[in-house]
Amino acid sequence: MFRAFGAALEKSGFTPTPHHSSTEIDAYMRYHAPLEVYTEESVVKKARLCLLVVACILMAVSCSGSDTAVDTSRLTDREEEWVEFSYAHEKSDEIKRTWEELTAAGVKSYLDKQRPRLCGDTASLMQSLKESGYEAGEMQEYKQKTEELICSPL
Repeated sequence: MFRAFGAALEKSGFTPTPHHSSTEIDAYMRYHAPLEVYTEESVVKKARLCLLVVACILMAVSCSGSDTAVDTSRLTDREEEWVEFSYAHEKSDEIKRTWEELTAAGVKSYLDKQRPRLCGDTASLMQSLKESGYEAGEMQEYKQKTEELICSPL
């Protein structure tokens, strides 16, 4: 580091004398030296390191599987799709947190208990969605997804 500053001082023509304080020399170096301290090689190394970190993060995200924080490992593909849809469209943060706190067995159990309500009385389901703040189009989409993924047999 000191060699780089010394070389920068020599190139700049600045010659510190005993009457220059270390503060004056530091100020001069901050203004003149930064461009001369970094080499193309060091910048390329740092850029490669940053790209490697970004690539690792993207790979970890893409391999993580589910888009939700809900453990769907014990569900069928259709059940998992419905849970992810339901979670993504949930209006209540409290209910989302409840979903997130359930174990895989808890998610499966909850879904099994809710299936009669979801697949039985459509009017009751629609009223519940309306009270939760869903608009007509959202309610219809929720009903269709539920019928397609949860209620209809394979």
